[in-house]
Amino acid sequence: MLVCSENLSFGFGGETLLRSVTFTLSEGDRVGLIGGNGEGKTTLIRLILKELDAESGTLQIKNGAKIGYLAQNGGYDSANTVFEEMREVFAEDIRLLSSLRETEEKISKTSDTSAEYRSLCARYESLNKQISARDSSQFEVKIRTVLNGMGFENAYEQVISTMSGGEKTRLKLCSLLLEEPELLILDEPTNHLDLETMMWLESYLQEYKGAILTVSHNRYFLDKICTRICEIEDGRLKSYTGNYTKFLEAKKADIERQEKLYEQQQKKIGELQFFIDKNRVSATSAKQAKSKQHMLDRIVENAVEKPRTYT
Repeated sequence: MLVCSENLSFGFGGETLLRSVTFTLSEGDRVGLIGGNGEGKTTLIRLILKELDAESGTLQIKNGAKIGYLAQNGGYDSANTVFEEMREVFAEDIRLLSSLRETEEKISKTSDTSAEYRSLCARYESLNKQISARDSSQFEVKIRTVLNGMGFENAYEQVISTMSGGEKTRLKLCSLLLEEPELLILDEPTNHLDLETMMWLESYLQEYKGAILTVSHNRYFLDKICTRICEIEDGRLKSYTGNYTKFLEAKKADIERQEKLYEQQQKKIGELQFFIDKNRVSATSAKQAKSKQHMLDRIVENAVEKPRTYT
């Protein structure tokens, strides 16, 4: 389990944004987080990132879990070129490869009967195992694959500080894809993508090893990527299995059920109120009217809200 919240609540300025949210994210999950503006999507993300503290409830994050976050306009400035910046993601791999070359050179200059030779060979074997486990020798191939897929095939040598805001956000996404965090949180990742690039990203994310939590208004993207949709409405979160199309079907069924319950309840409230109004002043029926009033109060206290559709 990467993220687990139970009865999580948060408010700001006297307004409750999230109410008793129970939510889990496991390894390999593909979750779309949806809801209207101001419903609390960004607030939930900031709680997961530990940028905010919950008012009540619990939120547990897997110890040591690496989380990558793409904000909606989350680019960055750098004096590096595009390719230089992406190389920094693989600093440890570059160090290992450099150490391997240095060790090879030392081995070639050392007597094969010496203790130093045996020590260097052991180091060489250890470095090879680490490089193999990390697939370090392929780091440039990985960089080129992601940069080309995200539309930077002709911008390797461009200085990042000269780019537009949209390009910087897109490049930040490249960096996150190459870092491969256990949990990748994406806020409107398709905003600055053309159709070809979006299709490449969809294909790439379908094979992504980590978990994904994405906020998006692009239903086609959600259909391609997500296997679960979590909707925040009126501060509460409800989870639906399946992609966005499946969510719409399930949501429609929910609304129809709630409408039926709401209509039945309103009819009952009307009947009770009519009886109370008619009999509260009657000496023979006042006691019965009082009993009906208690019944009405209980219904109103636990009233089914009139459903609203999600668009």
